[in-house]
Amino acid sequence: MGNRLAHRLSIREEDERTEGFTLVELLVTMTILLVLLGMVFVAFVAVTQSFLTQEAYTDSLRVNASAMNRMTETIRAGTEIQVEDAANRPAFVVAGPNEMVVYISKRPVPERTIFSVDQDTLVMGTAPADLSSDPYWEFPGDDGGELSLSSYGEVRQIAHRIPESRPSIFTYYDAEGQDLGISTLLTLPDDRTTLQRIRSVEIRLTVDSQPTFGSPVEIQDRVVLPNLGVIQE
Repeated sequence: MGNRLAHRLSIREEDERTEGFTLVELLVTMTILLVLLGMVFVAFVAVTQSFLTQEAYTDSLRVNASAMNRMTETIRAGTEIQVEDAANRPAFVVAGPNEMVVYISKRPVPERTIFSVDQDTLVMGTAPADLSSDPYWEFPGDDGGELSLSSYGEVRQIAHRIPESRPSIFTYYDAEGQDLGISTLLTLPDDRTTLQRIRSVEIRLTVDSQPTFGSPVEIQDRVVLPNLGVIQE
């Protein structure tokens, strides 16, 4: 009798242990799991956001540095162009806050180069001089077509996603380092006097390759033109 009673009690205790969680225990467990999952999700989002922001910054820096190298090398090679029985053409044919046309010394013939912002893209165009025009070099689109990209044999994009709310790209200085205050587009022949005074250019370029992540990169440099007055023959 005693053994049977003990056996029944043992079975009952085992049944109670296998009944599982109570409703309260289940709710508490689910709440804890949801909190843990939320923490994991927040951490994942933060890490992903940080990675994408860093990637966007790196891309902006790469594009900006490449464009700056092209512009500084080109502007540094600026040169005047000899004209028969007349004053030399100044190195800068067009100068504006976001546009520039400059003659550069290059072999075997000099080139005319344009930098211009088209919407949010910085483009660069090059037009070599006519080889047969040596030593009084002539270029496609001279005397009025310098700003037309169609007068340049090669046009390429060198920077994209340039923010609309940004400073001017080009600032021009004279031989004494004074800002010439060029805030509108200057062209030949009307603005020859001011264009002839340009001796250095400050470039300030901002690129934001992925605006969603707010990672703009600005690089600034000033370029002196050492070859002004040296005519390519």
